[in-house]
Amino acid sequence: MLRTNPRVDDSEREGAGSVPGETFAGRWRALSEIGHASAGQLYLASDVQSGERVVVKRALDADLLRNEADVLRALVHPGVVRLKERHIEASPPFLLLELVEGVDLEAFLARHGGTLDAVTLGRLLLRLCDAVAFVHAKGFLHRDLKPSNILVRPDGSPVLVDFGAALPLEQARAASLWSFVTEGYAAPEQYFTDRREGPWTDVYGLGALGHRALAGVAPAAALIRAGGARGEPLAADRGGALALRAAIDWALEPEAADRPQSVAAWRERLAAALEQAEQEVAPPPSEEATGRAGPAPQDYPPTIRVARARAGNPGPRPAEGQRDETPLRPLRWTRMLPFALLLGALVAAGVAAGLYGWPLYERYLKTEWLVDQAGGGDAITIADALARARDDAIIRIGPGTYEESLRIERPAHLIALDGASPIVAPKSGPCALVTSRTGSIAGLDLRG
Repeated sequence: MLRTNPRVDDSEREGAGSVPGETFAGRWRALSEIGHASAGQLYLASDVQSGERVVVKRALDADLLRNEADVLRALVHPGVVRLKERHIEASPPFLLLELVEGVDLEAFLARHGGTLDAVTLGRLLLRLCDAVAFVHAKGFLHRDLKPSNILVRPDGSPVLVDFGAALPLEQARAASLWSFVTEGYAAPEQYFTDRREGPWTDVYGLGALGHRALAGVAPAAALIRAGGARGEPLAADRGGALALRAAIDWALEPEAADRPQSVAAWRERLAAALEQAEQEVAPPPSEEATGRAGPAPQDYPPTIRVARARAGNPGPRPAEGQRDETPLRPLRWTRMLPFALLLGALVAAGVAAGLYGWPLYERYLKTEWLVDQAGGGDAITIADALARARDDAIIRIGPGTYEESLRIERPAHLIALDGASPIVAPKSGPCALVTSRTGSIAGLDLRG
């Protein structure tokens, strides 16, 4: 779920990224590319017969689109983007989606000066709660609630979009080896194989949206907050709307069992906080008085596919076929504290270097690497990639001669890039000294 273009209102819908003339199913003509999503590209398109405008979501992975279509087909709600048609057998496959008039939440925030007052935010969150609760009632989790996946209509009503990471509740509880996450908005349990997801996972995402809109920034990455480096809670600010800030802090508890276990429970707390805020806060200033330039690209953290790790003993799992209604048991993360603090230091270093997100994922979650001597990959030397990559990472080697002696001490898979014939020819010493018990080398010309 990479970001959708925030400027999809009528004034800026056609332009850069245009693919004029391309048609889908012989009927829908692409006008422009308007963004990217978890499963592929998004295009503004029109019906060549009626002129109706729609969004085409195109991808190479038919299974991802089929999953999203199955979810959307069950969700008919004013707060959920509407699926119009599915063309999974097309080449490439695509979905036809309703064109929602409005802008994404990040652009909406920019128009209001970067943040929202407590009353405006509280009302928006209540409407989001209604949409997310509907999704849960139909048996699904969204799993990627973030500003670019929320569109705000001209009347202020929010719409959930991009269900590429969505799963049925039962499937989400049986954690897979892979997950889609967005740094700052994904809950801690989305990173681990032995932590179960549930409605409390989307509650975390709602809380993260509230944090972004009220504080101006997303919360710290979940793994860091779970390790104790949580930063100041919103409620620590003794300004107005303390009850709303406390409600957002509750939704962002790292321990799933400490969070509201349903959207309804959080909505009740939120409604009470809004009532209090309406008595405290003056009417918001007009949009004209607070608007600023639109959001920058860095305001749209990407959704990435990561390999899950193991957090610890989750307790007994339900028997085969048995429905598990229990939330996550509290796990106090003490064994993760050094790991989380290390990630915190790395994130700080990464932000300073302008490399958003790399420190959190490179060492522990990034699964594929590219070595390119010209600087177009993740590393210039094989040794550098080996030193930084997680265990069992796939490291693809670009063409060229690498004058280095490789020390492979951890599991790794070195594979020549398609069409490349990389040569490893150290000036001295062996081509490779392998002490890891597992791993592989394929397609490399070892000379030495």
